[in-house]
Parts: sequence; C-alpha cells; structure tokens
Amino acid sequence: MLLADDFTEFASTGEAYAKSEIIAALRDEHPKRYTLSDFEARALSSDIVLTTFRLSKHLPGKKKPVESLRCSVWKRSDGRWRMTFHQGTLCSGRRAIPTKKVE
Repeated sequence: MLLADDFTEFASTGEAYAKSEIIAALRDEHPKRYTLSDFEARALSSDIVLTTFRLSKHLPGKKKPVESLRCSVWKRSDGRWRMTFHQGTLCSGRRAIPTKKVE
C-alpha cells in the first residue's frame, strides 16, 4: 500500500478524506483517462519528498479536460515510501508550475 496509515487528502472539491475513505472511493471509481505534466520532486529532507504536478482529467464528450494542480508529500519509513498527504486544486489557466532554482 502506497498510502500511509495517517494519510489525508484535501480534494479539489474542497473536501478532506482519510485513507479509509480514499480506498472505499477507489473501489467504486470507473476508469478515466488522465494526463500528468509538469512533474517535479523536491527533497525536503533525506526521508521526505514533495511532488508537484498538473493533472488533466479527460471526460467523455468534453473537448477540454478538467485541470488541477496537485502536490503530494511522501515519507520514507522502514525503507518504504508512502504518501502522507495529497492536495488537488482546480485551475483554469495553462500557466505552468513555476520552477524555483536553489543556489
């Protein structure tokens, strides 16, 4: 399982979900087509990584996909990476996720 026991998601709908709720929802989910872009992973420490990306959900009969900006926090514990937090925010523009250079 890639989700940590204390996993929390702040969904693009504005609702918050725990691990058990996400697992239950995935059991009832119908296949959809998604496109992921602008993926970036940033190490916050040796055992914590922040990922950011743009997700496009392609719905049947719609010309434009529903787009959201996403971020996830991954933590390594007992030699395994698990997601502890995820957030999705709906977006309307095509502006790319800004890249910040660390000097």
